[in-house]
Amino acid sequence: MQAEREPSLAVLHVMRMKGVAGSERHLLELSRALRSLGWRSDAALASPEPEALRSYAEKLAGAGGGRVTVVRTPYDVSPALVRHLQARLRHERPAVLHSHLVHADWHAALAAALRSDTAVVSSKHNHDPFRTGTAYKVVERLAARRSDAMIAISCSLADFTATHTGIQPCIVHYGLPAPPAPPSRDHDRPLRLLAVGRLEEQKGHDLLIEAFASVARDNTALRLLISGEGSRRGSLADLASDLGVADKVQFLGWRSDVEVLLAAADILVHPARWEGFGLVILEAMAAALPVVATRVGAIPEVVIDGETGLLVDQEDARGLAVAIRSLLHDNERRVRLGRAGFDRLREAFSPDRMAAGTVAVYRRALAARSAATPSIECRERSASSARTATAR
Repeated sequence: MQAEREPSLAVLHVMRMKGVAGSERHLLELSRALRSLGWRSDAALASPEPEALRSYAEKLAGAGGGRVTVVRTPYDVSPALVRHLQARLRHERPAVLHSHLVHADWHAALAAALRSDTAVVSSKHNHDPFRTGTAYKVVERLAARRSDAMIAISCSLADFTATHTGIQPCIVHYGLPAPPAPPSRDHDRPLRLLAVGRLEEQKGHDLLIEAFASVARDNTALRLLISGEGSRRGSLADLASDLGVADKVQFLGWRSDVEVLLAAADILVHPARWEGFGLVILEAMAAALPVVATRVGAIPEVVIDGETGLLVDQEDARGLAVAIRSLLHDNERRVRLGRAGFDRLREAFSPDRMAAGTVAVYRRALAARSAATPSIECRERSASSARTATAR
């Protein structure tokens, strides 16, 4: 049995999950990093298929040193989740209730309505288009009023959130550990492009397949590997077939060994249509892999165009093809960009930096809760984004 920790150093995370992707992997890293600063991370996960999260829940409990439960939530609104959170707040008395993603925000706001001694923090992870709708903006603003502080994972997302909630969030970028030294690559084999992400419209895999078909005409040995699952898998496979590259595009499904795929690839391509952050980009930087991505959302805060990767305009399949082609036959440049990305990860996106920024928000939220003051707004930009913000 684990020894009880000081209640003031406990945080209860809430997140609704259908699978394990970027924000879920972020929660693992955040919990592990918070633990190093003395904060125990408990969690309540909501899912339509709880059994599918059994392994993840065990990893999360080990990372954060706390209790992780999974609540079955077949629908977007779940009174059972609210009751579960209320019971845990009453019996466990965490210092902070930290909700991640929109469904968790709603349920956490309702559960914490009668808890005057628990600080509530909301993390925004994505520029979801539905957040611009009138009805949603009303609901989000109501939930935001119950938060003592709000976190956005990028400057771009902070501006988006301020526009639609009226509150300027604090900015805490994702963090990821880097290996001691940049990995080396085997260049005596056919080149491979890799894309990692849910097979949904947001991630732009259709643009990638179109660009790949153009590049593959002159690079017959080139292969494209796509890791992820989603509703568009069938249509993407049909597109690859229609463009004559079905034999060169491999759909890998959901993979838990993304680091192995990155180590075996030569370029990560991330053609998102919108993106709150893109954790896979940090994973590519940890693997010293150059990145070709779209200039949307938070991506320009992470990828320095021409230094750690190449950026192209949104919806520009031709631009993607040009950028990919420019790197295929320039091994020296690929290595240089990848090494620069590795160095940038260690400098600007470390787990320690992420944890310190998060704890600073917790402390501010606790002070606001104690003083019964309105939600805290942050005006400053994070240090890791200062260079990019200035360049823009």
